[in-house]
Amino acid sequence: MKRLQLKDGDRLRRQCIGVDISKKKFTFCLCQSTERDLHFYSKPKEFENSGIGFKRLLEWSGNEVDSSVPVTYLMETTGCYHESLALFLTRNGMTVIIVHANKAKSFARLNGQRTKTDHVDSRMLAMMGCDTPGLKPWPLPDEKYLRLRDMSRLSEQLDKTHAQVLCRMEAVTHSGHVTKSVLKAHKSLLKSIERVRGANERDMYELVDGDPVIKAGVGRMESIKCVGRKTAVLVTAETLGFHQMTSLKQVASYAGLDVKKEQSGEMDKKGHVTKRGNAHLRAALFFPAMVASWSNPPLMEDYNRICLSHPQSKTIAQVALERKLLCLMYSVWKSGKKWDPEYEKHKTREEP
Repeated sequence: MKRLQLKDGDRLRRQCIGVDISKKKFTFCLCQSTERDLHFYSKPKEFENSGIGFKRLLEWSGNEVDSSVPVTYLMETTGCYHESLALFLTRNGMTVIIVHANKAKSFARLNGQRTKTDHVDSRMLAMMGCDTPGLKPWPLPDEKYLRLRDMSRLSEQLDKTHAQVLCRMEAVTHSGHVTKSVLKAHKSLLKSIERVRGANERDMYELVDGDPVIKAGVGRMESIKCVGRKTAVLVTAETLGFHQMTSLKQVASYAGLDVKKEQSGEMDKKGHVTKRGNAHLRAALFFPAMVASWSNPPLMEDYNRICLSHPQSKTIAQVALERKLLCLMYSVWKSGKKWDPEYEKHKTREEP
């Protein structure tokens, strides 16, 4: 990298390493900005997305960055591929910032960048870290929540696989010709899945009961009518205990239940949920919301009101209840209080 040649009176303001991550490798670039708004970039480099590559990145940054100014590492969410590097850097005392892919894309468009390559993306992420104020560092999540998330996703996958194998076995059993070896294999597979699923769920609930904070939070979620223990645990796991979430808007956006509306002049498109979020959360909330539509009085009122407003589609009301349930679960987790079905009525009476 070409060393900074600062002019008289100019000083280094910020420096950021932008990291674009894929499954096998990650590309990174260092951006250094001065108080006169000058930017200096290193040549993008690539390392293997593994422990060896992570150590090489730390060694490289130790040689290239200016020790007089703190350096940050900025990356965008890429499924699960960014997590290992983010955890490694944070555990080694580095400041990590993780932004949603949509934010990074909007920043690139704002700066007129249309080309999309790994090198260009790492450069834009580094520039974003230097030029965007107010980006919050990514705090290290508790390892218990990461373990709980792995267990809940395994449980979800085992449930799906069990249902698929059961359906296949029913088809084999009622077909015109039953092959005994095939039927025996399906039964054996079902028993294996049930054994692994039972062991996983025991470990998952032991983890929940062994942590006072998680146990209390899950208990408060279960106080909401139509929210069962498994749903409460899954929501806790997928949000990492609502890690780094500070508003209901953030929670809805994280689950992809935020509404997108487009209107300009005479053009007024119908609003819809973005679905750009955690699909595991949306799947977990589907049946609790459906049951709540006929058995949870406060939510029944919301459901019926929305159905009257949109008689052409009850799906709108169903999705609205999913969002409502998620927001209620966030509220009871953060407030430390159990769900009060009369809360809205009490709130209305207290208002002047």
